[in-house]
Amino acid sequence: MVDDKVDGDVVVAYPTGQVKSVKRYELNVPVGVHTTYSEEGEALEVMRYEGGELVEVNGEPVPTEGD
Repeated sequence: MVDDKVDGDVVVAYPTGQVKSVKRYELNVPVGVHTTYSEEGEALEVMRYEGGELVEVNGEPVPTEGD
């Protein structure tokens, strides 16, 4: 945390210790690839952010205004 803002990787685990999600923030702004996993370790959802904007979910572009 920097000035009460999330800054860096956020990793959440299931009670078993298996990783549930991995996300990255720069001063509360989501950046890069955020992945959510099943308890078996399978990627359930992969989201990609650019400049704080969601641009892709599971390999598919996210429609923008005017699309």
